[in-house]
Amino acid sequence: MAKSAPNASITVLIPAYNAADFINRAIESALAQSPSPLEVVIVDDKSTDRTVEVVSAMAATEPRIRLIELPANLGAAGARNAGLDNARGDWIAVLDADDAYAAGRLSALLETALSSNADLVADNYHYYNAITQEIGGCALATEPAQEVVDRYRYVERSHGFTDESDWGMLKPMFRRRFLEDHGLRYRPYARHGQDFLFVLDILLAGGRYVLNRTPYYLWTTRDSGMSRTPVNYDKMALQNAQLLEDHRIRSDPAMRRLIEIRVQAVERLSAERKMSALIAKRNLGGALSLAFSDRWAARALWKRVAKRTALPVR
Repeated sequence: MAKSAPNASITVLIPAYNAADFINRAIESALAQSPSPLEVVIVDDKSTDRTVEVVSAMAATEPRIRLIELPANLGAAGARNAGLDNARGDWIAVLDADDAYAAGRLSALLETALSSNADLVADNYHYYNAITQEIGGCALATEPAQEVVDRYRYVERSHGFTDESDWGMLKPMFRRRFLEDHGLRYRPYARHGQDFLFVLDILLAGGRYVLNRTPYYLWTTRDSGMSRTPVNYDKMALQNAQLLEDHRIRSDPAMRRLIEIRVQAVERLSAERKMSALIAKRNLGGALSLAFSDRWAARALWKRVAKRTALPVR
């Protein structure tokens, strides 16, 4: 794949649903980037609040803002696909409506992409508390500064029980030509975990992925009270389990095993979230019932009991 021209253009893609209270921050952080993005495409996913009104007001004075209004709610994957279909930049950088870019993000990612001949590039991210406006720690280690990520490395690091954050949560920038040449889009049925599935599809198609470990993305924490759709981990586990039927994965024992590990990790996360919710509601009967039916839930309950009674945790 030939390198893009040094003056490559960038589309920033922001899917939005009921984001009126905070989307201006995301848009302003994108517009302030250097190089200046060719466009900031906001795809409104049939919001029921004032999102369209807020974005329209900003677009009235800023020609780089493009608003696409969907006739029905399609979820993040469907909204992003609408943005991909309408993007005009050589590169497409995703930004969630409740997050923001730090200064220099687009230039850093573009430099990484051009110097490494990548088809997709991603960076590290800081946790951000929107209430206190405090920037927290990094999700990933900052060394090595840069690395090429193959499909095995990506899946291996894409779950919540490694020494870093889940790589499936990273927000890459994609070479549009690669997506068009291979007919790649987000899987429209995926309401959760769509980023992981999309990046995996790119890697399975032969895409070159380079990770820049400098944090330029500000990921807003859930306790900030800003809109993040509750995650259905059971559906996510099922979607990942269905990957085992893909012939490219089924015929590769190493990849199949890594997908199985991710499925188990999502199932564990689901059980732990359910157990935490039951305990928060003081529903002891429900907690015990769940523990008897789910090994991960039983382990989560045992860890809580052990912590309170100073028993050793196995």
